[in-house]
Amino acid sequence: MTKWINNDAWNALLNKIKTADQIWLLSSDNVFTYSDAQTNKLGGKAYSMGSISFPASGTKEVALPNVADIPIDRSGTVTAVAFIRAASSELIMMVDVSNQAVAQNGKADVSGIKLKAEVA
Repeated sequence: MTKWINNDAWNALLNKIKTADQIWLLSSDNVFTYSDAQTNKLGGKAYSMGSISFPASGTKEVALPNVADIPIDRSGTVTAVAFIRAASSELIMMVDVSNQAVAQNGKADVSGIKLKAEVA
């Protein structure tokens, strides 16, 4: 059982996640590949996490930047948010969210997503 991980290791994981350059709203949380994400995409836009990093001590938790005015391409119910690296057609991370209905040609906001690394 893991008891401790070097902070550089946590930040290496976060640095990979920070390669995402798109945020997509998905109609399913049963998404494991870029192709799955494309199939379930309701809308999306360019995205950058900026310079966030895990704190050197204490709880390993970071708040991801909020995103406003994400264009909706098709109506449906958002159940997940995907972080995509479009240049390499790569699904970096998928996060479940509370279900929210969206309408085509509308806009949506994403806020309150936290990435927390836990060691048991």
